[in-house]
Amino acid sequence: MKGRLFTLSAGRGWFVVVLAAVLVTIALSLLFGTVEAAQRNFYDEGVYRTLTRNLLDHGFYGYAEGELVAYRAPGYPFFNAGIRMVNDSYLSIRIAQALLAGGIVLVTALFTRRLARPGAAAAAAVALTLVGAVAAYSSVELTETLATFTFASALLLACVAWQHNKLLLAGVAGLVLGISILTRPQALLAIPVVAVFFIVMLPGRQGRFMAAAFLGVVVLVLAPWTVRNYVRLDAFVPVSTEGGVNFWLANNPDTTGRFQEIDEVNPELYSRISMLDEVAQDREWIRLGFQYIFENPVDALGNWLRNSVVFLGSRDPWVHQQSNVRGVRMPFLDDRALLPLVAIGLVMQWRSRNGRARFETLLPLFVIAYTVGFFMITIPHARFRHEMLPFVAFYAGIGAVGLFGLAQRALARRRSNTTVPQPHKLQ
Repeated sequence: MKGRLFTLSAGRGWFVVVLAAVLVTIALSLLFGTVEAAQRNFYDEGVYRTLTRNLLDHGFYGYAEGELVAYRAPGYPFFNAGIRMVNDSYLSIRIAQALLAGGIVLVTALFTRRLARPGAAAAAAVALTLVGAVAAYSSVELTETLATFTFASALLLACVAWQHNKLLLAGVAGLVLGISILTRPQALLAIPVVAVFFIVMLPGRQGRFMAAAFLGVVVLVLAPWTVRNYVRLDAFVPVSTEGGVNFWLANNPDTTGRFQEIDEVNPELYSRISMLDEVAQDREWIRLGFQYIFENPVDALGNWLRNSVVFLGSRDPWVHQQSNVRGVRMPFLDDRALLPLVAIGLVMQWRSRNGRARFETLLPLFVIAYTVGFFMITIPHARFRHEMLPFVAFYAGIGAVGLFGLAQRALARRRSNTTVPQPHKLQ
């Protein structure tokens, strides 16, 4: 370990760093915000509490009996209700989510260790802890912590499955990804990505067989909820009916790239569509969004490019608001600080690998790319970066270790060039 900060591959030093980052994240998760009583800061928190109480107290899922029965994905309310069945307190939710936040850091490190060096895994864990987003979001009753933990875990399991040719792990990866999709439906986009990786990483029948097993389990996990939605709504709704309105909010003549209340953007349109049933509302918003795109393709493209800048470049105000410990706010917590390291890490990782291994290391890039692409055409709120943070940290960890290595080599060359020659001894 002499002379090199991240020469940890010879032993277990890298995992000691990761474990420390996990424990710090758990501690910050419990310290951020208010532990003793539920906060009332976020509208979505109130929604999820309503859904959870309706499950626990009245035995139905929805905003009210027969109202918006599939508007929100069910994963987080059922998770919340399950914890409250054991101990019905806000503190129990905070503890469970703090453990999941630590789990996100651990899974990120293990994923990075799979595809890169141990030092990069340690750096990724530290980076994810330092930016504060994982701890901050675990302190509120929102979907982010559960969705990100299950999503990152699913990709880690899939990676181990194709590296070791384990069919059972491919199925478990499908199970965990299905749970993530039921928590935040945009994870649906990961299904074809992971399936393609199985086929490429395991050529021939085995790869196709494992991809089929993965896909089959995902479908089995989603099927009960899809069937439930069909029975309740008499329509095919795989997970939720929320996507249509978010799509229209990003594709209309008055879109700004920021969240807007629909009834304020176009009160007359909102009044008309809100009279329709839940599924009809969703489809009408989608139809109007596509109509705007087809009629104004240049403007729509400009909006999407602006949205990508907003998505990647705007500060997350929720992290800033939640990152306080007993009234003392922690400064400089901003996941955007990782983006320069991501660019460096991408270059270094691509240059250091070849063949199938190089393709394998592109998995995090695919995740980042489709996440940005998805929120280009919907609402690009900074909050929605959360699910791709483990993969941002993956490249940031590689970039940090690579920069440190370059600095060490430059310093070593400088020292060798400035060595003072020893005088010759007199004979």
